[in-house]
Amino acid sequence: MFEEEVSRGAKLLDKVLGSLWPLQLDFSKLNMASCEACVLGQLMGGYLEGLCMLLKVDEGAVSGGTFGFDLPDTIETKVLWGIKDDLGFTDEEFHSANAGMYMNLEETWLKEVKSRLNGGMTF
Repeated sequence: MFEEEVSRGAKLLDKVLGSLWPLQLDFSKLNMASCEACVLGQLMGGYLEGLCMLLKVDEGAVSGGTFGFDLPDTIETKVLWGIKDDLGFTDEEFHSANAGMYMNLEETWLKEVKSRLNGGMTF
């Protein structure tokens, strides 16, 4: 479901961090709905910190969704995110409402990283 975005994100991480970044992830703690336990949170100290650094490298990027670091920027997610406060939703409630999509995103990252680790990378 998110293969294209995650592949793009993994290639950007290769460019910025080198090809050994998958070894730094703790799969048991990976949680793409968490700014601290997501891919960027684990690798760069936080989602926003990592995203800011990466967006400087790829000037064509506009959001984390472009690279599979967050849900894609669909009309639906933009609208929901924009009105979540008006509806009385906290960030946590918003993420809970999208838990299935975050789980799919997480599974796609796990698949990408495991294929890199099993794909003949030498360390």
